[in-house]
Amino acid sequence: MTKAFKPATTPNTIIEDDEPRRDTRPMTTKALEPASKAVKPATTPNTIVEDDEPRRDKTPATTKALKPASKAVKPATEPETIVKDDQARTYFDCNKCPAFCCSIYDRVRVTKRDVNRLAKHFNVPYEVALRRYTKDHDGERVLKRVPDHIFPKTCMFLDQHTRRCTIYTARPAPCREYPNRSRCAYYDLLQFERQQQGQDSIMPVIELTFRKVGRVKVDGQDGPEKRWTWGEVE
Repeated sequence: MTKAFKPATTPNTIIEDDEPRRDTRPMTTKALEPASKAVKPATTPNTIVEDDEPRRDKTPATTKALKPASKAVKPATEPETIVKDDQARTYFDCNKCPAFCCSIYDRVRVTKRDVNRLAKHFNVPYEVALRRYTKDHDGERVLKRVPDHIFPKTCMFLDQHTRRCTIYTARPAPCREYPNRSRCAYYDLLQFERQQQGQDSIMPVIELTFRKVGRVKVDGQDGPEKRWTWGEVE
């Protein structure tokens, strides 16, 4: 009886040491695994900061609320004059004036309240302040005056070098209220003459006098007219 014929088998493959091994096992179908998460790129190694190298912050930037920019610090200057709604606008600058008001008025009347303010300022009794800083002038108390290098006389409390009041916070009521309007005639005259002469060094010297004033008729080119006359000093 004849044996069943078997197909010739493939001879085993001999793998030498220098030949890569080939897998001859039949390939099987496997279920695909879900895609893995995206591979993150390799992070940059930390930067080593030397002592002489500025440090770079590698922390990821986050969104923060922006803070309002701080105001620029201004250099210390003299305080500016703030004009409020109920404050009248002025057209004079006492810092540019040679103190006409302190010099041309020979009588600055003071009251008991003014003398008390002076006494408190200098820390002296009322009687001492009354005798030391005021004098009698035709039955009224006025501030004392002293010789001046610009005008014939000026207030005893005026600094004749800076032309500033030395008792500004304790000054009498007439000084506080002067000129009681938005313009000062003496300051306007000063600015006018400086513009006319083209020199800031010019200063008009003013003196107040009391004279009898009248009007008389005189013959003019166009007929009679009235003119002012200035009499003797009272």
